[in-house]
Parts: sequence; structure tokens; C-alpha cells
Amino acid sequence: MLAACERTPPTAPAAGTPPSYTVAATGTAPRAATPCDLISLDELRQVFPGEVTRAPEHHAAFGISTCEWNGDFGRLLVQQWASKGHTPQDEVRDLVAGFIDPKSPGAAQRVRMVSPRDLGNYATAVVEARDPSAGLLSDIAVLSIARNGQTLVFLTDALDEQQRDASLDKLVQLGHFAYARL
Repeated sequence: MLAACERTPPTAPAAGTPPSYTVAATGTAPRAATPCDLISLDELRQVFPGEVTRAPEHHAAFGISTCEWNGDFGRLLVQQWASKGHTPQDEVRDLVAGFIDPKSPGAAQRVRMVSPRDLGNYATAVVEARDPSAGLLSDIAVLSIARNGQTLVFLTDALDEQQRDASLDKLVQLGHFAYARL
């Protein structure tokens, strides 16, 4: 069995002061019609200041809706689809497999999967910097959450210059904005 496919629970993030941000209370925010409605421009600017553009996409053949935000910060991509038995933890694990060197012993075990609080069961995030010597072929910043029969996956390249914990906090902050509307 491949180590990246094992179903071990993600570890909880290190204790510390939670990030400061404003999000609508769960259950009171209006439901989003598209992934672009999951995060407002004001909310995105709380995380990534500056000018932002967005572009929605829908891939009917796959049942995936997408929104891409671009700005001085880089790129944020959010994909949404109907959940079909694959947990957010499974989604992240599958994505991570594409970022590691399968010939590098222990590369999958070096990827630290965390379970962010208050984002539902199996919410999973990974933020790791590229480290070819450890078998990590590319930077990865991904969060997956599920709610009300929908799965969301956040991918961004906007966290390259930051420390891992700060990057993880920003990704989770975006997840909280979206979770309130999912």
C-alpha cells in the first residue's frame, strides 16, 4: 500500500493565537450560487491586500465549478463539486501525491496534513515549501472542506514568501469565509 493512500487522521495545527478576521456567522450568511460568491472581494483583501480580478468557470462534463482570483498576491483557485463519498482528507491526499517524488523514500510522510478547526469533519490543509532533497517537488498550499453535500478545494500560489504557519492561517481564514456560505 502506498503511504500517501493510508487513511490516518490529520494532525491538529499547533496551538496558538487564532488569526484575526471577520466572517459571517455560520448558518446566517446567504448560500453562495457559485464559487465566486463564496468569498467577497473585501474578505479576500483581508487576507491578500491589493487589486484583485476574478474569473468564474464551469466544467459541466465533470460537474466542477471554479473561481479564480488573481492579484498582486498571486493566484487563488477554488473548485466546488457535489461530494461523492471522497472526504476532504482524501482530496488533499490525492493532490499531495502529485507534488511528491514517488522515488523518494518517505516523501509522503514529510507532508504535514492538518485538520483546521470549525470547518467540518475531515477538513484538511497542507502548506509545504518545495524541497527536492526531501522529495517535495513543488510548493503546495491546499485546503479542502465539505458541507451540505458540496466539496471545496482551495489552491494558491500566493503563500510562497511566507512562513508555513502564517500561510496556513491565511488559507484557513479563506476557508472560514467560504464555509459560512456553503
